[in-house]
Amino acid sequence: MQQINDLTSVIIDLQQFINKLPEWSDLRQQKFQKLEEKVNQALHKLEENIEEGRALKTQDSEVRNEEI
Repeated sequence: MQQINDLTSVIIDLQQFINKLPEWSDLRQQKFQKLEEKVNQALHKLEENIEEGRALKTQDSEVRNEEI
């Protein structure tokens, strides 16, 4: 009788675990989406910084050319 109770308990635990899997999958998907957003924001910021660097370099070159 004890073995049946133990097996029943294990089966219930497995059912609960299986029922939680979709929630965990959704949670992982949400975390992945947040990470993707952060990466996209970082890339956008990097692009802006590169463009600003180019603009400053161009301005510096123009100033030097005017001095000559």
